[in-house]
Amino acid sequence: THHDADTFAAAAEALKDKFKARKVILADRSEGSAVSAIVLGRYPSLICGVVLGGCPCNAPEWRTTLRGENNWLDNLLPHRFAGMVPQTNRVI
Repeated sequence: THHDADTFAAAAEALKDKFKARKVILADRSEGSAVSAIVLGRYPSLICGVVLGGCPCNAPEWRTTLRGENNWLDNLLPHRFAGMVPQTNRVI
């Protein structure tokens, strides 16, 4: 959701400021990697790269395959943010 992504980004920004980090790289798997993909797309100047392990980045297709239906109707969808990621950001 918007709230989850914003909360995640705020936490990453707070940690970046606290530790005076020059770069933030997220590494997640499964549904966590979907959140990281969304945060990268929404906050490209905060996150410089992500490692997406087993990302259900096309969530509707993934949910339909996994459960026979997609009931994530109000959630943000990672694949819709792909075009917002600058070419300078690294995605693995």
